[in-house]
Amino acid sequence: MVFLNHAQHRKEEFGKTYNAKIFKQAAERLEEICDVKITDENLKKAFEVYNENRALKREFVKLCGDYSQTIKASDRSHVLKASHHMLKDEHNKMLKELIEALKAMPKEECKGPRVVTSGVITDNPALLEVLDNFNVCVVADDVAAESRGFKVDVDTSIEDPYMALADQFARMDEDPILYDPDIWKRPKYVVDLAVDNDADGCLLFMMTFNDTEEMEYPSLKQATKKLVFH
Repeated sequence: MVFLNHAQHRKEEFGKTYNAKIFKQAAERLEEICDVKITDENLKKAFEVYNENRALKREFVKLCGDYSQTIKASDRSHVLKASHHMLKDEHNKMLKELIEALKAMPKEECKGPRVVTSGVITDNPALLEVLDNFNVCVVADDVAAESRGFKVDVDTSIEDPYMALADQFARMDEDPILYDPDIWKRPKYVVDLAVDNDADGCLLFMMTFNDTEEMEYPSLKQATKKLVFH
């Protein structure tokens, strides 16, 4: 096991420097375990592939709202989850084909409520079956295992690949799992996500013993109560 004890203060220069050091130590440990050499050049090549994967997933997520009869909630979840279990270049190829096929189709009318989902994970098969049965269209998400994970790209202009990773981590905002002194920024982000995607409501999925999101729930509920869904 390779443990990453990252800095909570991600945005300050001292935090970036510390996290870059921690990421490099993790890479060195992986080199020992896997008997491979992790070069800066190969890391930068990987950044390009992963950035492309993030961009394609963001494009796919936007399309799901327009093709809810073809891409049900369970299909959406499976497509995004597959990226965790495949080589990214293979997933990129399949995503491109799927996006091209969807764009060639006429847009579809949503037969159920349009929602934004929020939480850590929403891939429970029974839950997805309920969403499918009621024609729930997930038009956007604030889910840790989904859009939060591919919202921010690596800045490939940064020479040091480990500092590039630290910089990416520093720019991951609107996430209750990560430290952010501006506690009111996130509720507004979720509300704006619903408004911008013409959602009928927000579905918040709370995991048991998830203290950070449980503590956030009152402010999130207060923010969404002020929003008039149509």
